[in-house]
Amino acid sequence: MYRIEFFSDPQKFLAVMGPIYENDESCAILPLGVALRIAEDIAAYGKHQPLLAVVRDDQDYVAASAVMTPPQRLLVYSDMPDEEALAILAEEIWEQGWQLHGVNGPAPASEAFAQFWAALERTRPMPQTRQVSYELRQVQRPKLPAGEVRLAELMDAPQVLAMLDAMQQELDLFLQPAWTLEKVQLSILKKNVFVWQSASGPAAMAMTTRPTRQSVTISSVYTLPAARNQGIASALTALLAEEILSRGYRQVNLFADKANPVSNHIYQAIGFVARCEYQEIDFAAAPDRLA
Repeated sequence: MYRIEFFSDPQKFLAVMGPIYENDESCAILPLGVALRIAEDIAAYGKHQPLLAVVRDDQDYVAASAVMTPPQRLLVYSDMPDEEALAILAEEIWEQGWQLHGVNGPAPASEAFAQFWAALERTRPMPQTRQVSYELRQVQRPKLPAGEVRLAELMDAPQVLAMLDAMQQELDLFLQPAWTLEKVQLSILKKNVFVWQSASGPAAMAMTTRPTRQSVTISSVYTLPAARNQGIASALTALLAEEILSRGYRQVNLFADKANPVSNHIYQAIGFVARCEYQEIDFAAAPDRLA
């Protein structure tokens, strides 16, 4: 027998799931990072009430969990995965009337949940990007090209925004929240944006996000087309990872599109180790439930 609990208080959800996520941090990094952020500020991802749910078995073992900040995809986690628990999770979320645009999480759990949800909604799951979740604990520093890493400054905001827009277009990330100049400036003020300074100006960028007690995630690594094939992305990522580890964090996390052999090679060469795969799945517009 399984039972499900929905949480309105992110702190209470974290009291249950925090230690479980931390025990498998590289595979639970997304739900952990999002849960930590909304525990600090429940409106961090928007005005909508987040969905926080835990499914336990009759021995009180946590068999599955879900985190969602609408309108983003539901983040599911189930370490085996437990398909019965995921089926109950889907049914109870559906019964409560939540609208899901998609699901993401470690691939076996995400794919199983998607099938259960599609059966309930009479819709079709549409697999999107498959990403590799990487973990690094020791940097293998590459040969460094000319230039240096520095924190982005407010005067860099327009160029950082242009790089983020270019990255979204190149990777077809049109469903992702659009960056604005204001959001970029805020990230710069929080010291989350780094650039590779070449002789002609910023040639690449990277961001840090989702800090936990044990890790920081590197994201949005992008090199201008004219500056590629010079080792800049490798150098920027490696030196930024060194900086994170020097602050006392145990590990650095990072996601890479499984279909991109160049980025995967770069990250593996500087010490990142694949821990699991995440599968993003979207749902077609569901017909009326009463039809």
